[in-house]
Amino acid sequence: STPSGACLNLSQVLFSLAGRLPRLPFWYAVIAIAALLPVAVFVLMMLLGPAPFLVMILMPVLYLAAIWIGFALSAKRLHDRDKSAGWLLLFALLPSLLAQVAHRMVNEPSASLVAAVPAALAAALAFWGFVEVADRILDARRRRNAA
Repeated sequence: STPSGACLNLSQVLFSLAGRLPRLPFWYAVIAIAALLPVAVFVLMMLLGPAPFLVMILMPVLYLAAIWIGFALSAKRLHDRDKSAGWLLLFALLPSLLAQVAHRMVNEPSASLVAAVPAALAAALAFWGFVEVADRILDARRRRNAA
């Protein structure tokens, strides 16, 4: 485990689940990925044009790569906060599953109000994960308690 993001090369930052990543490099990487993903999708669409088969193959690969990068960045950020990457199951996977349950329930007329429960739980877990990964107040409190 590396002490900071400065010791990691670009491929380690983007693809490895090991190491630590301070808040500022984490946000630089998140912003860069968020800016580059739509550009990559646009370029692929322009290059492939009327080749729907290639689009159907390359788009999921591109999105899966972006999801993996998000997991890798978040895992390193959690490591920097002295938490296991296993927390990503609670912060990312469970909210995704709950959102799917809520989405399927909305289509049932008798369960549309009940669908708000898994949707609200998914939103709460995702927000908690965002705070754990990105909040500087928690970082400052951790540093203050360590001193």
